[in-house]
Amino acid sequence: MSVREHGIFVAMVFAIPAYIGIWVFQLLFNVIYLYSKNNRAILTEHILEIQDDALLEQTRFNKSYFYWLGIVKAVSRPGFIAIYITAHAAHIIPNRSFSSRRDRADFLSTVQEKIHAARGL
Repeated sequence: MSVREHGIFVAMVFAIPAYIGIWVFQLLFNVIYLYSKNNRAILTEHILEIQDDALLEQTRFNKSYFYWLGIVKAVSRPGFIAIYITAHAAHIIPNRSFSSRRDRADFLSTVQEKIHAARGL
């Protein structure tokens, strides 16, 4: 093994554990941050309601309207529906929120129809 190859190997031996350590620290920070009492407005019951002109999202702390034209997309994923209000932010609705698969499918279909209608598609 040449000096150059040896240097790369040593760098990798230190870099990989450091990289993993940073991600473990980030995960722990996120868990502590989200479960602290300061985040009760995030980890609370959310109500989503389909309205003619917007998707209404409310908790006991806020009430927000997301107009259909501004919603990026609504998609089905295993275990949940995601309604993207921006490219990187979504309302996640777990399957347990629906009384049946049919209710879930109807909800997703209605949201997608509202998005397409707002865009004139």
